[in-house]
Amino acid sequence: MYKTKLQELCHQKLWNLPEYMSKKEGPDHNPRFSATATLTINNKPLTFHSSNSCKSSKEAQNDAARSAYLHFTQPPPPPPPLRPSIPYSSSSSSSFAPFPQPSLSSSSSGIGNADLDIEAVTVTTQTLQPNTQQTPHFNALPLNNNFTVIDMQHLYKNQLQNYVQKRNLSLPAYSCEREGPPHASRFRCKVTIDGHTYESPEFFSTLKDAEHAAAKVALKSLSPDEAKEASDDSGLYKNLLQELVQKEGFSLPVYDTNRSGEVHVPIFVSTVEIDREIFKGHEARTKKQAEMSAAKIAYTTLKALSVANRLERLQRNFLWGDSGEAFEHHLVGWDVVCSPIKDGGLGNRKLLDFNRALLGKWLWRFGLEETRLWCCVLVAKHGLNLGMWGFGWGMAIVSVCGMIIGVVRLP
Repeated sequence: MYKTKLQELCHQKLWNLPEYMSKKEGPDHNPRFSATATLTINNKPLTFHSSNSCKSSKEAQNDAARSAYLHFTQPPPPPPPLRPSIPYSSSSSSSFAPFPQPSLSSSSSGIGNADLDIEAVTVTTQTLQPNTQQTPHFNALPLNNNFTVIDMQHLYKNQLQNYVQKRNLSLPAYSCEREGPPHASRFRCKVTIDGHTYESPEFFSTLKDAEHAAAKVALKSLSPDEAKEASDDSGLYKNLLQELVQKEGFSLPVYDTNRSGEVHVPIFVSTVEIDREIFKGHEARTKKQAEMSAAKIAYTTLKALSVANRLERLQRNFLWGDSGEAFEHHLVGWDVVCSPIKDGGLGNRKLLDFNRALLGKWLWRFGLEETRLWCCVLVAKHGLNLGMWGFGWGMAIVSVCGMIIGVVRLP
Protein backbone atom coordinates (compact mmCIF):
# COMPACT_ATOMS: atom_id res chain seq x y z
CA MET A 1 0.00 0.00 0.00
CA TYR A 2 1.13 3.53 -0.68
CA LYS A 3 0.63 4.56 2.94
CA THR A 4 3.35 2.10 3.94
CA LYS A 5 5.62 3.25 1.12
CA LEU A 6 5.12 6.89 2.08
CA GLN A 7 5.87 6.11 5.71
CA GLU A 8 9.12 4.35 4.74
CA LEU A 9 10.04 7.33 2.57
CA CYS A 10 9.50 9.70 5.50
CA HIS A 11 11.73 7.55 7.70
CA GLN A 12 14.37 7.50 5.01
CA LYS A 13 14.29 11.28 4.54
CA LEU A 14 13.96 11.92 8.31
CA TRP A 15 10.65 13.74 7.79
CA ASN A 16 7.68 13.85 10.12
CA LEU A 17 5.06 11.19 9.47
CA PRO A 18 2.15 12.25 7.24
CA GLU A 19 -1.17 13.34 8.72
CA TYR A 20 -4.38 12.16 7.05
CA MET A 21 -7.83 13.75 7.02
CA SER A 22 -10.92 12.16 5.47
CA LYS A 23 -14.18 13.73 4.33
CA LYS A 24 -17.44 11.88 3.84
CA GLU A 25 -19.99 12.85 1.20
CA GLY A 26 -23.23 11.39 -0.09
CA PRO A 27 -26.01 9.40 1.60
CA ASP A 28 -25.31 6.84 4.31
CA HIS A 29 -26.26 3.92 2.09
CA ASN A 30 -23.80 5.02 -0.62
CA PRO A 31 -21.10 7.19 0.97
CA ARG A 32 -18.11 8.56 -0.93
CA PHE A 33 -14.87 9.59 0.70
CA SER A 34 -12.05 11.96 -0.16
CA ALA A 35 -8.84 12.44 1.80
CA THR A 36 -5.75 14.60 2.14
CA ALA A 37 -2.22 13.71 3.24
CA THR A 38 -0.17 16.52 4.80
CA LEU A 39 3.60 16.37 5.16
CA THR A 40 5.65 19.02 6.97
CA ILE A 41 9.07 19.43 5.36
CA ASN A 42 11.41 22.17 6.59
CA ASN A 43 8.48 23.71 8.50
CA LYS A 44 6.49 23.98 5.27
CA PRO A 45 3.29 21.92 5.07
CA LEU A 46 2.59 20.17 1.77
CA THR A 47 -0.91 18.83 1.17
CA PHE A 48 -1.82 16.12 -1.34
CA HIS A 49 -5.40 15.23 -2.26
CA SER A 50 -6.94 11.97 -3.35
CA SER A 51 -7.57 12.03 -7.08
CA ASN A 52 -10.94 10.23 -7.01
CA SER A 53 -13.82 9.75 -4.62
CA CYS A 54 -13.58 6.35 -2.96
CA LYS A 55 -15.90 3.89 -1.29
CA SER A 56 -14.02 3.86 2.01
CA SER A 57 -11.92 6.22 4.08
CA LYS A 58 -9.01 3.77 3.98
CA GLU A 59 -9.03 3.68 0.19
CA ALA A 60 -9.17 7.49 -0.02
CA GLN A 61 -6.22 7.89 2.34
CA ASN A 62 -4.22 5.38 0.33
CA ASP A 63 -5.01 7.34 -2.84
CA ALA A 64 -3.80 10.56 -1.21
CA ALA A 65 -0.65 8.78 -0.04
CA ARG A 66 -0.14 7.60 -3.61
CA SER A 67 -0.21 11.18 -4.89
CA ALA A 68 2.35 12.23 -2.27
CA TYR A 69 4.62 9.24 -2.83
CA LEU A 70 4.69 9.64 -6.61
CA HIS A 71 5.34 13.37 -6.21
CA PHE A 72 8.59 12.68 -4.35
CA THR A 73 9.76 9.55 -6.17
CA GLN A 74 8.89 10.05 -9.83
CA PRO A 75 11.85 11.31 -11.87
CA PRO A 76 11.52 14.61 -13.72
CA PRO A 77 10.39 14.36 -17.34
CA PRO A 78 13.32 13.70 -19.69
CA PRO A 79 14.56 16.60 -21.82
CA PRO A 80 13.63 16.56 -25.48
CA PRO A 81 16.04 14.38 -27.47
CA LEU A 82 18.75 16.10 -29.43
CA ARG A 83 18.32 15.79 -33.16
CA PRO A 84 21.60 15.95 -35.09
CA SER A 85 21.68 18.51 -37.86
CA ILE A 86 21.60 16.84 -41.24
CA PRO A 87 23.19 18.61 -44.20
CA TYR A 88 21.45 18.36 -47.52
CA SER A 89 21.91 19.81 -50.93
CA SER A 90 19.87 22.89 -51.79
CA SER A 91 19.65 21.71 -55.38
CA SER A 92 17.79 18.56 -54.46
CA SER A 93 14.14 18.64 -55.36
CA SER A 94 13.14 15.67 -53.19
CA SER A 95 10.96 16.46 -50.23
CA PHE A 96 12.82 13.78 -48.27
CA ALA A 97 16.21 15.48 -48.64
CA PRO A 98 16.47 16.55 -44.96
CA PHE A 99 16.33 12.93 -43.76
CA PRO A 100 19.54 10.88 -43.48
CA GLN A 101 19.89 7.79 -45.59
CA PRO A 102 20.90 4.65 -43.71
CA SER A 103 24.42 3.42 -44.34
CA LEU A 104 25.99 0.02 -43.73
CA SER A 105 29.18 -0.63 -41.84
CA SER A 106 31.64 -2.96 -43.48
CA SER A 107 32.45 -4.53 -40.11
CA SER A 108 29.09 -6.30 -39.83
CA SER A 109 29.41 -10.01 -39.34
CA GLY A 110 27.07 -12.94 -38.88
CA ILE A 111 26.48 -15.10 -35.87
CA GLY A 112 28.73 -17.85 -37.11
CA ASN A 113 31.83 -15.69 -36.75
CA ALA A 114 30.95 -14.41 -33.27
CA ASP A 115 33.22 -15.26 -30.35
CA LEU A 116 31.40 -17.32 -27.76
CA ASP A 117 31.19 -15.77 -24.31
CA ILE A 118 28.53 -17.27 -22.08
CA GLU A 119 29.04 -14.73 -19.27
CA ALA A 120 28.54 -11.56 -21.32
CA VAL A 121 27.17 -11.42 -24.85
CA THR A 122 28.07 -8.21 -26.67
CA VAL A 123 25.68 -7.13 -29.38
CA THR A 124 27.05 -4.78 -32.02
CA THR A 125 24.49 -2.75 -33.93
CA GLN A 126 24.85 -0.60 -37.00
CA THR A 127 24.70 3.16 -37.38
CA LEU A 128 22.03 4.99 -39.27
CA GLN A 129 24.30 7.90 -40.22
CA PRO A 130 27.80 7.65 -41.70
CA ASN A 131 30.66 8.84 -39.50
CA THR A 132 28.46 10.83 -37.10
CA GLN A 133 27.42 8.44 -34.34
CA GLN A 134 28.16 4.92 -33.26
CA THR A 135 25.63 2.67 -31.63
CA PRO A 136 26.92 1.67 -28.19
CA HIS A 137 27.59 -1.94 -27.22
CA PHE A 138 24.94 -3.47 -24.99
CA ASN A 139 26.18 -6.22 -22.71
CA ALA A 140 23.63 -8.78 -21.60
CA LEU A 141 23.62 -9.51 -17.89
CA PRO A 142 25.45 -12.64 -16.74
CA LEU A 143 23.19 -15.65 -16.68
CA ASN A 144 23.17 -16.20 -12.94
CA ASN A 145 21.22 -15.10 -9.91
CA ASN A 146 23.25 -11.98 -9.16
CA PHE A 147 20.56 -9.67 -10.48
CA THR A 148 18.18 -10.77 -7.71
CA VAL A 149 20.35 -9.23 -4.99
CA ILE A 150 18.68 -5.82 -5.38
CA ASP A 151 15.22 -7.44 -5.28
CA MET A 152 16.09 -9.18 -1.99
CA GLN A 153 17.66 -6.16 -0.30
CA HIS A 154 14.66 -5.45 1.94
CA LEU A 155 13.59 -9.01 2.65
CA TYR A 156 13.95 -8.66 6.42
CA LYS A 157 11.92 -5.44 6.43
CA ASN A 158 9.14 -7.15 4.46
CA GLN A 159 9.20 -10.20 6.72
CA LEU A 160 9.09 -7.99 9.81
CA GLN A 161 6.13 -6.03 8.46
CA ASN A 162 4.27 -9.27 7.66
CA TYR A 163 5.02 -10.51 11.18
CA VAL A 164 3.50 -7.48 12.94
CA GLN A 165 0.48 -7.38 10.62
CA LYS A 166 -0.35 -11.03 11.33
CA ARG A 167 -0.32 -10.28 15.06
CA ASN A 168 -2.16 -6.93 14.82
CA LEU A 169 0.82 -5.03 16.21
CA SER A 170 1.73 -1.47 15.34
CA LEU A 171 3.80 -1.03 12.20
CA PRO A 172 7.58 -0.84 12.69
CA ALA A 173 8.81 2.70 13.35
CA TYR A 174 12.38 3.37 12.27
CA SER A 175 14.62 6.08 13.71
CA CYS A 176 18.06 6.93 12.44
CA GLU A 177 21.36 8.11 13.91
CA ARG A 178 23.87 9.76 11.60
CA GLU A 179 27.59 10.35 12.02
CA GLY A 180 30.37 11.74 9.87
CA PRO A 181 30.53 14.59 7.36
CA PRO A 182 27.74 15.07 4.79
CA HIS A 183 29.81 13.63 1.96
CA ALA A 184 30.68 10.47 3.94
CA SER A 185 27.78 9.96 6.32
CA ARG A 186 27.20 6.68 8.12
CA PHE A 187 23.91 5.51 9.59
CA ARG A 188 22.67 3.33 12.42
CA CYS A 189 18.96 2.66 12.87
CA LYS A 190 16.57 1.58 15.58
CA VAL A 191 13.18 -0.01 14.99
CA THR A 192 10.40 0.15 17.58
CA ILE A 193 7.65 -2.48 17.70
CA ASP A 194 4.98 -2.65 20.40
CA GLY A 195 7.09 -0.55 22.78
CA HIS A 196 10.28 -2.57 22.30
CA THR A 197 13.28 -1.10 20.48
CA TYR A 198 15.85 -3.02 18.46
CA GLU A 199 19.06 -1.46 17.15
CA SER A 200 21.42 -2.38 14.33
CA PRO A 201 24.82 -3.45 15.70
CA GLU A 202 26.96 -1.11 13.60
CA PHE A 203 26.97 1.88 11.29
CA PHE A 204 26.30 1.51 7.55
CA SER A 205 27.07 3.64 4.54
CA THR A 206 23.41 3.89 3.48
CA LEU A 207 20.19 4.39 5.38
CA LYS A 208 18.56 1.42 3.65
CA ASP A 209 21.28 -0.97 4.84
CA ALA A 210 20.96 0.36 8.39
CA GLU A 211 17.18 -0.14 8.42
CA HIS A 212 17.64 -3.60 6.93
CA ALA A 213 20.08 -4.53 9.72
CA ALA A 214 17.75 -3.21 12.44
CA ALA A 215 14.84 -5.18 10.99
CA LYS A 216 17.02 -8.29 10.95
CA VAL A 217 17.84 -7.88 14.66
CA ALA A 218 14.16 -7.37 15.52
CA LEU A 219 13.01 -10.33 13.48
CA LYS A 220 15.60 -12.66 15.01
CA SER A 221 14.51 -11.58 18.49
CA LEU A 222 10.76 -11.79 17.88
CA SER A 223 10.60 -14.85 15.64
CA PRO A 224 13.71 -16.91 14.88
CA ASP A 225 11.70 -19.04 12.45
CA GLU A 226 10.68 -15.98 10.43
CA ALA A 227 14.30 -14.81 10.37
CA LYS A 228 15.48 -18.21 9.18
CA GLU A 229 12.93 -18.14 6.38
CA ALA A 230 14.09 -14.65 5.41
CA SER A 231 17.72 -15.78 5.26
CA ASP A 232 16.73 -18.44 2.72
CA ASP A 233 16.41 -16.49 -0.52
CA SER A 234 14.38 -19.24 -2.19
CA GLY A 235 11.36 -18.26 -0.11
CA LEU A 236 11.22 -14.90 -1.82
CA TYR A 237 10.96 -16.12 -5.39
CA LYS A 238 7.20 -16.68 -5.33
CA ASN A 239 6.69 -13.03 -4.40
CA LEU A 240 9.27 -11.86 -6.92
CA LEU A 241 7.66 -13.96 -9.64
CA GLN A 242 4.22 -12.56 -8.81
CA GLU A 243 5.51 -8.98 -9.07
CA LEU A 244 7.41 -9.71 -12.29
CA VAL A 245 4.47 -11.24 -14.17
CA GLN A 246 2.22 -8.34 -13.17
CA LYS A 247 4.84 -5.82 -14.28
CA GLU A 248 5.50 -7.52 -17.63
CA GLY A 249 1.83 -8.27 -18.36
CA PHE A 250 2.10 -12.07 -18.19
CA SER A 251 -0.67 -14.31 -16.88
CA LEU A 252 -0.59 -15.12 -13.18
CA PRO A 253 1.44 -18.21 -12.25
CA VAL A 254 -0.44 -21.48 -11.75
CA TYR A 255 1.29 -24.13 -9.61
CA ASP A 256 0.81 -27.89 -9.90
CA THR A 257 2.54 -30.29 -7.50
CA ASN A 258 2.93 -34.07 -7.85
CA ARG A 259 3.72 -36.32 -4.90
CA SER A 260 5.58 -39.61 -5.15
CA GLY A 261 7.79 -41.88 -3.05
CA GLU A 262 7.11 -43.64 0.23
CA VAL A 263 4.55 -42.35 2.69
CA HIS A 264 7.19 -41.60 5.33
CA VAL A 265 9.63 -40.14 2.79
CA PRO A 266 7.52 -38.24 0.23
CA ILE A 267 9.01 -36.51 -2.80
CA PHE A 268 7.35 -33.43 -4.27
CA VAL A 269 7.92 -31.96 -7.72
CA SER A 270 6.14 -28.76 -8.74
CA THR A 271 5.59 -27.00 -12.04
CA VAL A 272 4.45 -23.44 -12.61
CA GLU A 273 2.65 -22.38 -15.80
CA ILE A 274 2.87 -18.82 -17.12
CA ASP A 275 1.46 -17.90 -20.53
CA ARG A 276 1.38 -21.58 -21.58
CA GLU A 277 5.04 -22.02 -20.67
CA ILE A 278 5.74 -24.61 -17.98
CA PHE A 279 8.74 -24.40 -15.65
CA LYS A 280 9.64 -27.49 -13.63
CA GLY A 281 11.35 -27.30 -10.26
CA HIS A 282 13.65 -29.73 -8.51
CA GLU A 283 12.59 -32.53 -6.18
CA ALA A 284 11.87 -31.44 -2.61
CA ARG A 285 10.71 -32.91 0.66
CA THR A 286 7.76 -30.55 1.11
CA LYS A 287 5.19 -29.05 -1.23
CA LYS A 288 6.20 -25.53 -0.22
CA GLN A 289 9.86 -26.13 -1.09
CA ALA A 290 8.89 -27.68 -4.42
CA GLU A 291 6.78 -24.65 -5.37
CA MET A 292 9.62 -22.33 -4.36
CA SER A 293 12.02 -24.27 -6.58
CA ALA A 294 9.69 -23.98 -9.59
CA ALA A 295 9.13 -20.28 -8.89
CA LYS A 296 12.90 -19.68 -8.73
CA ILE A 297 13.49 -21.28 -12.14
CA ALA A 298 10.58 -19.37 -13.69
CA TYR A 299 11.69 -16.07 -12.18
CA THR A 300 15.33 -16.32 -13.26
CA THR A 301 14.24 -17.23 -16.79
CA LEU A 302 11.63 -14.48 -17.20
CA LYS A 303 13.84 -11.91 -15.49
CA ALA A 304 16.58 -12.54 -18.06
CA LEU A 305 14.01 -12.12 -20.84
CA SER A 306 12.72 -8.84 -19.42
CA VAL A 307 16.28 -7.50 -19.23
CA ALA A 308 16.90 -8.50 -22.84
CA ASN A 309 13.67 -6.78 -23.91
CA ARG A 310 14.71 -3.58 -22.14
CA LEU A 311 18.11 -3.67 -23.85
CA GLU A 312 16.45 -4.01 -27.25
CA ARG A 313 14.19 -1.10 -26.38
CA LEU A 314 17.28 0.97 -25.55
CA GLN A 315 18.75 0.08 -28.92
CA ARG A 316 15.62 1.19 -30.74
CA ASN A 317 15.37 4.42 -28.78
CA PHE A 318 19.01 5.23 -29.48
CA LEU A 319 18.69 4.62 -33.21
CA TRP A 320 15.43 6.55 -33.51
CA GLY A 321 16.62 9.35 -31.24
CA ASP A 322 13.53 9.35 -29.02
CA SER A 323 12.69 8.32 -25.47
CA GLY A 324 10.18 5.65 -26.40
CA GLU A 325 7.43 7.35 -24.40
CA ALA A 326 5.18 7.94 -27.42
CA PHE A 327 4.69 6.22 -30.75
CA GLU A 328 6.51 7.77 -33.68
CA HIS A 329 6.66 6.94 -37.38
CA HIS A 330 10.12 6.15 -38.74
CA LEU A 331 11.47 5.93 -42.25
CA VAL A 332 13.09 2.54 -41.62
CA GLY A 333 11.21 -0.17 -39.73
CA TRP A 334 12.87 -2.15 -36.96
CA ASP A 335 12.43 -5.40 -38.89
CA VAL A 336 14.40 -3.88 -41.75
CA VAL A 337 17.10 -2.71 -39.36
CA CYS A 338 17.46 -6.27 -38.04
CA SER A 339 17.38 -7.95 -41.48
CA PRO A 340 20.65 -9.30 -42.92
CA ILE A 341 22.62 -7.00 -45.19
CA LYS A 342 22.25 -9.40 -48.10
CA ASP A 343 18.47 -8.98 -47.82
CA GLY A 344 18.67 -5.19 -47.89
CA GLY A 345 18.64 -4.62 -44.13
CA LEU A 346 21.15 -3.02 -41.82
CA GLY A 347 22.41 -6.24 -40.28
CA ASN A 348 21.61 -5.25 -36.71
CA ARG A 349 21.34 -8.31 -34.49
CA LYS A 350 18.20 -9.01 -32.51
CA LEU A 351 19.42 -9.50 -28.98
CA LEU A 352 17.10 -12.39 -28.07
CA ASP A 353 17.83 -14.32 -31.26
CA PHE A 354 21.55 -13.69 -30.90
CA ASN A 355 21.53 -14.91 -27.29
CA ARG A 356 19.53 -17.99 -28.25
CA ALA A 357 22.04 -18.83 -30.96
CA LEU A 358 25.03 -18.48 -28.65
CA LEU A 359 23.36 -20.36 -25.80
CA GLY A 360 22.38 -23.16 -28.15
CA LYS A 361 25.96 -23.34 -29.35
CA TRP A 362 27.15 -23.44 -25.75
CA LEU A 363 24.79 -26.30 -24.87
CA TRP A 364 25.95 -28.21 -27.93
CA ARG A 365 29.58 -27.78 -26.89
CA PHE A 366 28.73 -28.96 -23.39
CA GLY A 367 27.43 -32.22 -24.80
CA LEU A 368 30.44 -32.75 -27.07
CA GLU A 369 33.22 -31.64 -24.70
CA GLU A 370 32.14 -33.32 -21.47
CA THR A 371 35.75 -34.25 -20.58
CA ARG A 372 37.08 -30.71 -20.95
CA LEU A 373 38.07 -28.80 -17.82
CA TRP A 374 35.28 -26.21 -18.03
CA CYS A 375 32.64 -28.98 -18.27
CA CYS A 376 34.15 -30.83 -15.32
CA VAL A 377 34.09 -27.65 -13.23
CA LEU A 378 30.40 -27.06 -13.97
CA VAL A 379 29.49 -30.66 -13.20
CA ALA A 380 31.49 -30.63 -9.96
CA LYS A 381 29.91 -27.37 -8.83
CA HIS A 382 26.28 -27.83 -9.90
CA GLY A 383 25.86 -31.56 -10.47
CA LEU A 384 24.52 -33.43 -13.47
CA ASN A 385 20.85 -34.30 -13.83
CA LEU A 386 20.75 -37.40 -15.98
CA GLY A 387 17.64 -37.99 -18.00
CA MET A 388 17.02 -34.31 -18.73
CA TRP A 389 16.74 -33.51 -22.41
CA GLY A 390 16.95 -30.06 -23.85
CA PHE A 391 15.59 -30.35 -27.40
CA GLY A 392 15.68 -34.08 -28.10
CA TRP A 393 19.40 -33.81 -28.80
CA GLY A 394 20.22 -36.92 -26.77
CA MET A 395 22.46 -35.21 -24.23
CA ALA A 396 22.29 -34.62 -20.51
CA ILE A 397 21.95 -31.05 -19.33
CA VAL A 398 23.82 -29.70 -16.35
CA SER A 399 21.43 -28.30 -13.74
CA VAL A 400 22.85 -24.80 -14.10
CA CYS A 401 21.42 -24.76 -17.63
CA GLY A 402 17.80 -24.85 -16.52
CA MET A 403 17.44 -21.12 -16.94
CA ILE A 404 19.42 -21.19 -20.20
CA ILE A 405 17.06 -23.78 -21.68
CA GLY A 406 14.13 -21.57 -20.76
CA VAL A 407 15.70 -18.57 -22.47
CA VAL A 408 16.40 -20.56 -25.61
CA ARG A 409 12.94 -22.10 -25.65
CA LEU A 410 10.77 -19.06 -24.99
CA PRO A 411 9.81 -16.88 -27.98
